Formats: sequence, C-alpha cells, structure tokens
Amino acid sequence: MTVAALEMNAIEDLYRSYGAAVRRRAQSVLGCPSAAEDALHDIFIKAIDHREGFRAAASPRTWLYRVTMNHCLNVKRDGTRRRRLIDVKVAPATPQADLSLDARVQMNRILGRMPEDVRDAAACFYLGGLTQDETADALGVSRRTVGNRLKSFRDLAQAS
Repeated sequence: MTVAALEMNAIEDLYRSYGAAVRRRAQSVLGCPSAAEDALHDIFIKAIDHREGFRAAASPRTWLYRVTMNHCLNVKRDGTRRRRLIDVKVAPATPQADLSLDARVQMNRILGRMPEDVRDAAACFYLGGLTQDETADALGVSRRTVGNRLKSFRDLAQAS
C-alpha cells in the first residue's frame, strides 16, 4: 500500500470516527442542517488537503474541532459580508410602491421589454409594493436573486 493510500485510510477513519461530531458542531454554529452537511464535506476536504498540518501529538478531535470552528466562523462572516454588499450595491430593501400613474404606465411599457424573470421581480417590487424578502417568497427565489434581477431591471431600463 502506498503512503497516499495509507493517508486516505486515516482520513476515512477520522470521518467515520468524528464525522457526526463535526456535523453537530457545524450545525450548532451555523444553525442549519444543510449548511452543516456542506460544512462537514468542506472540512474533510480541508483535512485531506492539509493532512500534513495535523500533528501526531495532537488529538484528532481537537484538530477537527479547531478546523470546524474556523470554517464555520468563516462561512458566517462571508455570509454577513455578502448580505451587506447586496444591501449597499444591489438595491435597497424597501418597496417603491408610491409611483404616480404616469410612472406606472411608463414602468409597464418598460416591463413589456424585459425578460420574464426580471419583469416578475420588478412588478412585485415596484408595482406590487412588496419588499425584496416578500418578492423572493412570492417568486420562490432567494433575496439575492431578487436584488440581482432588480439591478438588471434598472440597468436595462436606463439603457432603453
């Protein structure tokens, strides 16, 4: 058996022994079962990529705990940054339903030239007075997707 195969067997043993504990820890930090499952896989990929960082003197549980916490905290931090960027760069989260009749007529004319997904998001948000969160729920997409579609609407409308 090669050294690489022995190392992979060691990682498989770590996964069998500590995978459930890593998943539980990730879920307690991230608060979401699917995010915890993603984190579990990411953490063991990191374990494979950085197996030389594991010191033989260290406990595998301690090493995996540290990797899990660092990974999960990075996931949370990156999510917060992404939400802030969306709020600042893409669109405000407040509805714009107080449009005049002329503005609504103009909006309907512009909407007629838009792709369906962009048109639906803009109609819910601008004409229906829904927030981005409500629009996302109504369309069955993420808030980020709504923000991107509203930005596309504004870009296409300005180009018209």
